[in-house]
Amino acid sequence: MPIKKHNNRILVSSFPGQGWDFGLIRHPFHEEERQRGAKYCVYNRRLMAVCFDDSTTEQEYWLLRRGVGVLHTGEHTWDIRGPDAERFLNRVFSRDVGKQRVGRCAYQFVCYPDGGMLVDGVLLRHAPDHFWFVQADGDLFPWLIAHAQDLDVAISDPGVFVSQVQGPRSLEVLEAAADGGLSGDFHYFDIERVSIAGQEIVATRTGFTNELGWEFYIEPHHNAHALWDHIKAAGKPFSMNLAGLDAYDPRRIEAGIQNAGSDFDKDTTPFAVGLGGFVDLDKPNFIGKAALEQADKTCRQFGLRCEGGTPKIRGRVKIENVEVGVMTSGAWSPYLECGVGFVCFFKSGPRPGAQIEVDCLDGASHPGLVCSLPMYDLPEVRAHTATWWKAVAAQLAHAQLPLTVPQELLAPGDGADYRGAWRSDRLLLSQTCGLPFTTDFRSDLELVATPAYAARLGGWLLVSCLVGWLVGW
Repeated sequence: MPIKKHNNRILVSSFPGQGWDFGLIRHPFHEEERQRGAKYCVYNRRLMAVCFDDSTTEQEYWLLRRGVGVLHTGEHTWDIRGPDAERFLNRVFSRDVGKQRVGRCAYQFVCYPDGGMLVDGVLLRHAPDHFWFVQADGDLFPWLIAHAQDLDVAISDPGVFVSQVQGPRSLEVLEAAADGGLSGDFHYFDIERVSIAGQEIVATRTGFTNELGWEFYIEPHHNAHALWDHIKAAGKPFSMNLAGLDAYDPRRIEAGIQNAGSDFDKDTTPFAVGLGGFVDLDKPNFIGKAALEQADKTCRQFGLRCEGGTPKIRGRVKIENVEVGVMTSGAWSPYLECGVGFVCFFKSGPRPGAQIEVDCLDGASHPGLVCSLPMYDLPEVRAHTATWWKAVAAQLAHAQLPLTVPQELLAPGDGADYRGAWRSDRLLLSQTCGLPFTTDFRSDLELVATPAYAARLGGWLLVSCLVGWLVGW
C-alpha cells in the first residue's frame, strides 16, 4: 500500500517534569514564551519560537508590518579576536573583511572548497582585531577551528543570546528604552553600545524582515530579565509583542531574505541563488574561490507568487507538465493576499514573468508567477516612488534643502514598501554618482540629503535627463 503524504511538521513543546531534553538550549526569556504556549523549532541547538497558542500568525505578521514584533532568536554568536583575526576571516568568508569599518556590520557567508554554501550570518567588527559572527542555523564552529590552526586567532563562544525588535515603530521603542535616548543617528548595519536600565548592551540595526528594526545582544554579565522588563515597558505604548518565526517567514520571503539550509545549501553556489554580489573574486584566496571563479554565474532562484494557494516547501514546479524546479520556501502573505515563496530552477532559463505550475498545501497544483525580489518592489510601488522623485525635482528646482519626503506620501504600514522601492533607487545613485545617503531609512517619514549631496543629486538628474533626451533623439 502506498504511504499517504501529509503536510506535517515537527515542532517542540514544553511539558511538566524532567526527562530527556539534553542538548536543547533555552533562551533567557524562554519561560515567558512557554507561558504563552510557544511551539519551537531547534536552531543551532537552541529553541526558537515558531508560533504561540494565544495569537495567530497573521496577527503577529501585522505587528511586523505596522507596529513592533519581537523574536528571541536561536542565532549563535562566535567571538573571533587576535592579531590574525582579519586574515582568518578573509580566509573563510567570501567578502573582503578589510573593507569593513569598526562599528559596522556586514553580511557574510561561508563556502565549501567546491563553492557550495555552508552558512550565512552577520559579522560585527568591534575593533581592528575583534569580531563577532552571528550565524544562522548550521555547524560552523568545527569549521572555524579547523581553518585557524596556523594563525594567531582565538575563537570562542561568548555565551551571547540575540533578540530582534522589528517593525516600523521599533526605533521609537529603542529611543524610549535607552537611558537618555539615543545619542545620534543609528544607521542601517551600525553597531551601537546603548545603556538600557543602567546596563550597556550591544545593539545593531539588523534583522530578518527588511523592516525598520534592531537587535540586542544579551551577554552573561547582564541582568537579562531586568533588561527585558525595561524594554517591554518601553514597548507597551507601541503595542509591542512577541512574533514567532511563522510570522517572520512571509515577511522575509517578500523581502527576498534567504534561509540557510533551505534556500541555499552545500549543493548551491552563491551565484545560483542570487548572492553573487557578495562574492569578492578580486580579493586574495579564500575557501571556495577557485571553484567560484569557474562556476556558472547565472541566477536560478527567484520569487514566486501564487494566487490560488500556499506553495508547498520542496513542492514541484512545472512548466508545460515538465518538472523544472523546486520550492525552497513557501508561505501565505497577508499583505499581498497570495501565496509567496522562492523557486529554484534546475537549469537556467525561466525568468521573472514566467508562468509555472506549483504544488500547494491543499494537495493541488496551482498557477504561479515567477517574480523578482524583493516582491513589494512592484509597478504600483514603483509609481509611488516616482511620486517621490517628482517631489525631489520640485525641491531641487527651488533650492529647497535639506530634501524631505512629504508625509502624505506615506500611509501607516506602507513604510516597508516605500523603503524597498527607494532602496533600489538609492543603490543606483550610489553606484552611478557616489551619493552616500547616510540616513538608511532611520525613519519611515523622512529622508534627508545634505546640501552637498543634494547638489550632486541635482547634477546627476540633469545629466540623466540630457542622456535620456539624446538617447530618445
